[in-house]
Amino acid sequence: MSAPAPDEAIETVFLEAEAVLYDDRTKSVVRLNPSASAVWLLLDGVTPADGVAAELAELIGVPGEALLPDVEAAIGQFAEQGLLAGTAAEPAADSSGGAAERPVLGRPPDP
Repeated sequence: MSAPAPDEAIETVFLEAEAVLYDDRTKSVVRLNPSASAVWLLLDGVTPADGVAAELAELIGVPGEALLPDVEAAIGQFAEQGLLAGTAAEPAADSSGGAAERPVLGRPPDP
C-alpha cells in the first residue's frame, strides 16, 4: 500500500493521547495506543509509509528510518482489520454473536 488512508466509514474520537475508531460497516470499535494513534493521524492517502515515519520522527526527534518498521507494522495491522481505504472490513463477533470490540493495537493490558 503506497499511500494508506483511513476508510471513509471509520469515525475517529480522541480520548487524551489515544484514538478510538468506530467502524460503521461492522459496528465495531478499535482503541489505539498513543503510538498507533499518531500513525493513524498521519495517514492521508498521499503520504507513503516512509513519509509518515519521517513526519513522526520529526515530531519526536528521532531518525525516520528507526521508526519505519513500527509505522509499517501499524499500517499492516490497520489493513488487516479493514480500517484503511481499499481493505475489507470483517465483523468482529462476540460470544453472543453480536458486534464486539476489536483488539487494541500495541497496547499493554490495563492494570
